[in-house]
Amino acid sequence: MTNMSSKELPATSSPKQIAVIGAGIAGLSCAYELQKAGHEVVVYEKNADVGGRMATRVKDGFEFNPGATFLSRHYTTLREYSKEFGILWTPLRGDRTHRVIRDGKAYPLGLKSPLEVLNLTVLSLRSRLRFLWFLIKLAVKKVPGDFFDLSTTSEVLDFDNASHYLRREIGDEAVDYIADPFTATLHFYLSDKVSTAMLLTLLKSMVGNKEFCAEYPKGGVQAIPNALAERLTVVTNADIASVSHSTTSNIAEWLVHVNGKQESFGVVVFACPAPAALKLLQAPTPAQQALLDSVSYGSTITLSFKVPADMFVDTTNCIYVPYVENKIIGSCIFEAHKDGLVRQGQTLFNVYLHDEAAKKLMDKSDAEVLATVLPELEKVCPEFARYRTSVEDPQLFDIERWPLAMPKFPHGQVTNIKKFQAEHQGENNAYFIGDYMNAPWTEGAAQSGKRCAALVDG
Repeated sequence: MTNMSSKELPATSSPKQIAVIGAGIAGLSCAYELQKAGHEVVVYEKNADVGGRMATRVKDGFEFNPGATFLSRHYTTLREYSKEFGILWTPLRGDRTHRVIRDGKAYPLGLKSPLEVLNLTVLSLRSRLRFLWFLIKLAVKKVPGDFFDLSTTSEVLDFDNASHYLRREIGDEAVDYIADPFTATLHFYLSDKVSTAMLLTLLKSMVGNKEFCAEYPKGGVQAIPNALAERLTVVTNADIASVSHSTTSNIAEWLVHVNGKQESFGVVVFACPAPAALKLLQAPTPAQQALLDSVSYGSTITLSFKVPADMFVDTTNCIYVPYVENKIIGSCIFEAHKDGLVRQGQTLFNVYLHDEAAKKLMDKSDAEVLATVLPELEKVCPEFARYRTSVEDPQLFDIERWPLAMPKFPHGQVTNIKKFQAEHQGENNAYFIGDYMNAPWTEGAAQSGKRCAALVDG
């Protein structure tokens, strides 16, 4: 991981020395854009690898994605980087289907267009019609704002949490068996931790959008952060003790105390999770303190099992597990639908835990986690149960703990972040970026980094 040469950089009238704390996709995109603008940038990452939740592990010939498991065609920023670096994306097999569990039985789940609501037999006909009417009204309403930049939404949209709002609009049944499982699969927590601003812009970007389509990059999702890091100065295994602001001889500077040394910078960008930023930042301003204190996260534990590639006789790809059905398992993904993820007749079956269950099991041993998960997994996936009857060893391939898996956006949080960005972002030349800054998912985090780079450069 090296700097680009000065000949590759456009001239800038005021080059700055900038520290970026965190080498997830937000930090890397920010650093890359700043470096292209002619600034001197160093990225510090506490782990041995870059990418954060855009992680890809290679083991026994299999690619395993314990965090983000796919990307979507409508991810414009990540697609632009991939095109620039020659990283190809392959659509997941088109014949794949999803299912949702109710009373131990699997029902088809699909929502590419509003009319597909009528095929959601997991719901009563009355609930389906009510849900369809809601989506029609939403389409006519033309919700303003961008899901990947929630600060573009009007504050009037941030009026409630999604659970309360949807229970009024579409009823308890649709929330319990559609909204909550969908939210838990994507974010690991339930819809009561999602603001209406986030919900409405997500539905706008998803329903009826042909570009909302799962694809998989060659080399795994980590190929993109790896390519960015190769063009930057990145210090991995960085042991940062603190980041402090100092003013000496009328010159303000940021001091990064890392690996037993003290490095000086004019600007610092915190691209790490909020709790890490709060721990590192010495003497934050009142606004910075309030911001970082306000952020909370959903947790999950990802377990991956090596299973036969023909474990399912149908085209099942994802199993959505409602919290009202099972309070341990949140979702399961069968990886045979990804190009190249079948080896010698085997593939991977990934299991993700609900937020509350993950928090309780986070500090337990792998054996204890497995002992809790296996009986519940056999309840929600009979195919796995049948496979287990013939294989004594559960074939646990990998396990990953994510205490800070996804930021929560309860009612009011979008507005609070938006206000901080407008009034306090950049105070003392300190900036905060990442998905918790109203920038959900990997695409939002990448866009957050690019926006911050433009702000620092300007």
